[in-house]
Amino acid sequence: MYLRKMETGTREAVYSLDFSDYGHVSMQGEYLTYEDTYLAVTGGSGIFEGVYGQGIPELPTELTGKPVMPSPSVEPSPNAKATEPHATIPNFTN
Repeated sequence: MYLRKMETGTREAVYSLDFSDYGHVSMQGEYLTYEDTYLAVTGGSGIFEGVYGQGIPELPTELTGKPVMPSPSVEPSPNAKATEPHATIPNFTN
């Protein structure tokens, strides 16, 4: 991830999200700190090959679970800590 401060409340953002065996997605654009922001999807690999704009193909069910709100108290489940196959994405490493 790369963030560069531009003007008050505005950042330039470049993200690369790694989904292990599924591939990765790259995004970039102006990130506003005071409202929702859409970044441009600029490419990907694996199941994300050919993605661009705001379009991402239908995802595998293990990547579409209920999101967890960020919090200092969030902990992985005991099964995820033990890297049980049903509790992590394929080839996850800690």
